[in-house]
Amino acid sequence: MKEDNAESICSMLEMNKMITDINIENNNFTFDQNYRIISYLRRNKKIWIEQAEHEKAENEKMEKEENYMHTYLMSVESSM
Repeated sequence: MKEDNAESICSMLEMNKMITDINIENNNFTFDQNYRIISYLRRNKKIWIEQAEHEKAENEKMEKEENYMHTYLMSVESSM
């Protein structure tokens, strides 16, 4: 995972924790405030899912490249 991505995910997690803590402590929010909190949490969930899918695709690509290099090296070694 890239450092920038990790930092942004951590900051979103911290913000979500603060929002849920506030919501639990002070449950007399207006309908609009609750709606905005839920919208923010949903947006972050969507971002996390997209980030996880991107990371998974990147990891699979790297794994394929590593397998190819390993196979190539084995081929070179066996031909010597």
